[in-house]
This record gives sequence, structure tokens and C-alpha cells, in this order.
Amino acid sequence: MSTSFLSDTSAVRTAVGKLFEEKPPVLVEVRFPKMGASPDWFLCEDAAALDAILDRLGSDTEVYLNSVWDLKNPAGTIVIRGGKACLGGSLAGPADPGPAPTKHAEAADNNPRPTRKE
Repeated sequence: MSTSFLSDTSAVRTAVGKLFEEKPPVLVEVRFPKMGASPDWFLCEDAAALDAILDRLGSDTEVYLNSVWDLKNPAGTIVIRGGKACLGGSLAGPADPGPAPTKHAEAADNNPRPTRKE
């Protein structure tokens, strides 16, 4: 079994995207190291379903991903450590750039208030 412990965010995103694209559904095993708890198991059809799981996880978890078609002879397990926090955003789409500026904030940037002279 070849396990991929990827630390580069873009490498993780690419590997997970390729797994969902080529061999869905994906079996997700969530491990809780140092907690003495049994792992949780999920079956995800797409990256959006995995995002929903990662949203609930803390930074001390490990997520193991495998295609259900490769359980006897896995082509490669993908391991995500730290839940969604280590990915910098959603797997189902581009990284979240944050909230959009409001019209009030844009207007304030374009029209600075005059200062009072004494």
C-alpha cells in the first residue's frame, strides 16, 4: 500500500481532485490520534461532500482517502492532516478569498474624508 502524506496544499488539492475525478466514490476514514477513539468512516461521491466533513474536524485529526474500487489493491492512500485548516479553503472550488467589500467600504476608499484644519 502506497500512502501519500502530502504537506503542500496544492499537491493535496490536486491529488484529492484526481481521486474524485477518476475513481469515485471515495472512502473517508477520519482518525483521532492521541484520543483513544475509533475512527469515523464516510462515503463521499464528490469533493463537496468531503468539504462538509472537513469543516467539522479539528487540527488534530488525520483523514485517509481511498477509492472504493481500490480497497484490495489500493493505488495510493491520500492523507490529510489537520482537517480543512491545512487546505486553505474548499476542495470543491477555489480557495475562499474572504468576504467581498461592501459598497460603503469601496466608497470610503475612493473618497477620503477631508480633514479639519484649525
